[in-house]
Amino acid sequence: MGTNLYYYAIFEGAYSHVYSFFLFSAWIYALKEFEKTQEKKYWLNLFALATLVILVRQINAVFLLLSFLMLKNEIALARNKSAKDWLYGFGISALIFLPQIGYNIYLTGTPFFYSYQNEGFIYWHSPKIKEVILGFENGWLSTNPILILSLIGLAFLWKTHKKETISIGLILLSCTYLYASWWCYNLGCAYGHRGFVDIYPFLILPFAFFIDHILVQKNRVFNWLIYLFLIGTIAYNLKYIYTYDSCWPISFEQSDFEIFWHFLTSNTK
Repeated sequence: MGTNLYYYAIFEGAYSHVYSFFLFSAWIYALKEFEKTQEKKYWLNLFALATLVILVRQINAVFLLLSFLMLKNEIALARNKSAKDWLYGFGISALIFLPQIGYNIYLTGTPFFYSYQNEGFIYWHSPKIKEVILGFENGWLSTNPILILSLIGLAFLWKTHKKETISIGLILLSCTYLYASWWCYNLGCAYGHRGFVDIYPFLILPFAFFIDHILVQKNRVFNWLIYLFLIGTIAYNLKYIYTYDSCWPISFEQSDFEIFWHFLTSNTK
């Protein structure tokens, strides 16, 4: 309830982001379980989930590859796997992927179709990072301040889980750069920066690590400050959601801050 995941789950379920959130959650679970057990079911799950992750949103392939760094030993992923295991894995991927190819051929006459046409990454040399992270129009942290704790949590995570920290940090940086380079870097009609919803399963790990670390300290004053921050940011997010109109208005009379403040202080829907 403290992030725009709530918004896309409740109001904008037709967007792909909630489904990417689920698939990446399942992916992290299967990846870590396979590392621990080497069981065949997790091996096959990885192929199925990876295929679905990419089908739902192709840009997710970047985050998928970077997530392998979370493993203690990346080579262990394929250790002791026979040709038959690989065949089963790729066979599952093909079965999942073929219906999409068939649909593309039916719809466009070609198995692979770039639906964004003339859109592209025109800001790759001057990415709009500030606007994506802190902009009043769909800025990521300006709408989801609760996730500041995820950024702080990366410092705590680094002390004991360096590889996971590097993986999550690279996923966050690549996500930021890719969307900041896109021609419509704020993604048009959106609440918060919806592109980050996909990678929340990764960002919740340093968030939870930070909360756990704070609670272990048993500093009552600091704990209450964190509780107040959590309650405040959840209230902020829900208030904003229930006064937002789904699209940022085009205005030549009001600044982005004035529009932002209007949404934040208006009556709820």
